[in-house]
Amino acid sequence: MRKVSFLVLVIVFVFVFTGCSNVGKQMINSVKSRIEVQEQLEKINKLLDDEEFDKAFELTKSIVNSPFAGVDEMNAIVVKFQDKNRIEEGLYILNVLLLRNKNNDNTLNNLSWAYHMLYKNESANYFADRALDILPNSEYEYVNKANALRGLGKLDEAIKYYDMALKINSNFSEAIWGKAMTYNDMQNYIKSLEFFKKYREIKPEDEESTRYYIASCYREMNQPINAIKEYENHFKKDETDTSPLYSIAYIYYEQKEYNKALEYYNKILGIEPDDAWAYFNQVDCLAKMDRIDEAIKALKKAIELDPECFYEIYYLDEIDKIKKHKEFVTIFQ
Repeated sequence: MRKVSFLVLVIVFVFVFTGCSNVGKQMINSVKSRIEVQEQLEKINKLLDDEEFDKAFELTKSIVNSPFAGVDEMNAIVVKFQDKNRIEEGLYILNVLLLRNKNNDNTLNNLSWAYHMLYKNESANYFADRALDILPNSEYEYVNKANALRGLGKLDEAIKYYDMALKINSNFSEAIWGKAMTYNDMQNYIKSLEFFKKYREIKPEDEESTRYYIASCYREMNQPINAIKEYENHFKKDETDTSPLYSIAYIYYEQKEYNKALEYYNKILGIEPDDAWAYFNQVDCLAKMDRIDEAIKALKKAIELDPECFYEIYYLDEIDKIKKHKEFVTIFQ
């Protein structure tokens, strides 16, 4: 209603001061077009919020070239697409915006991010440099440059740019995550762990993202007990998810603590009694302790629950020992 009222006021104003001249008509048409585009932008945002991505994209294409759709407004739409991992749609819009204004900072910065997400880091680096040429520079631009460099394997340079971002904002989570990942790539697990923990402190709501990496750092640093504690904490957050229990069982298996590994496979079966792979993974543990009768039973149960296990038999570490058992042949019957 407010938009309609505004349009009526504009029309009255135009008629009062210009009459029915061509200039007046052009002004009225311009205002109408501007209001229509703004209404389209509202619809697009609503569709994106409702995850109606295809409809949002089609509507976006219809206005992306309009002079009444500001480049920065359209970049805000791009960010929404990117945040939902709809990178291709965002990239299409960005390339149209680039034709409209080749030196818009937001467009260049978002292009760098999009190409990085598509693993096209030469292009990501190129657009990051173009964005950085336009001063002043933000922490986002430094992180995009660092991400591109990391993607190109230039890890020491990447760290420098992440640090430049952190000088602007010491708690900038994207830079902290980037440093953690880069140190992980460098196999500097002490530093990687430090930054993954810092990221978790800053963004506790995104704790799930760090789970694998923190535990993996502990494992790489030969600190299995700390890794197990991490996995135990993950399991406590969702006791229907057995994947942390699998990880713990595997750590114990690596440590040759086969009884402890079996204990966790049994925990898995307590939650999911028909989990064939828990039975299958028990086979090697039992065979390692020369409990071959039990290993054969576990193997038969695994295959009974999931015939795919049959094709994995010869990947068992202790297959040679198991093959010697008199009942092994019965598995094929």
